[in-house]
Amino acid sequence: PKQMAKLSKASLFFRIGVPFENVWIERISKANPRMKVIDTRQGVELMPMKAHHHGKGIKDPHIWLSLRLVKSQAKNICDAFILEDPDHTAYYEANLRAFHHDLDKLDAEITGILKNLKNRQVMVFHPAWGYFCHDYALEQVPVELEGKEPSAKALARFIAQAKAEGIRVVFVQKQFSKESAETVAEAIGGEVVQVDPLAKDYLQNMKKIAETFVKVMQ
Repeated sequence: PKQMAKLSKASLFFRIGVPFENVWIERISKANPRMKVIDTRQGVELMPMKAHHHGKGIKDPHIWLSLRLVKSQAKNICDAFILEDPDHTAYYEANLRAFHHDLDKLDAEITGILKNLKNRQVMVFHPAWGYFCHDYALEQVPVELEGKEPSAKALARFIAQAKAEGIRVVFVQKQFSKESAETVAEAIGGEVVQVDPLAKDYLQNMKKIAETFVKVMQ
């Protein structure tokens, strides 16, 4: 209720394209018809999800996990602020330049952190890391199937794959159950490691994720 009250007074709503937004945008727009909805994906080339995860033709919404794509999102946000508040154009543009600089610097740093990682396969529960893996030449191996817990047959297949390819870590988001991930980890003699794609400090978290990958996958 408190969030709805705040959003009912907002002039702009920035969406990233995750499915649950659709319901909320409809509700908020009814309460606040003057609010403009800005799609931060504009100009971003979305990658397809693997067919067995979210259905054929579905695009991967997790673009904020690519520092390079976040640059485009930030530009879309900046442009929207300027249209809404043109008197402060210089302020918004300066902030955008500074943020782009920070993104480029961190991108180069993460490239260095991950470049010597020998095992390039990242087994994850939820397939949120496609863009991150694409940026740094890693391969995402997801356990989750079509947004659901995998069947016993599917789990057996993932366990066999992990054993064959020497995978010893299953990454799971703190927002999801660890049960299936723990089943796989136990079977391969590995461990479950939590990573959070939604942590508040974005830049610090992206670096932490890269460092975590290296620490536990070496």
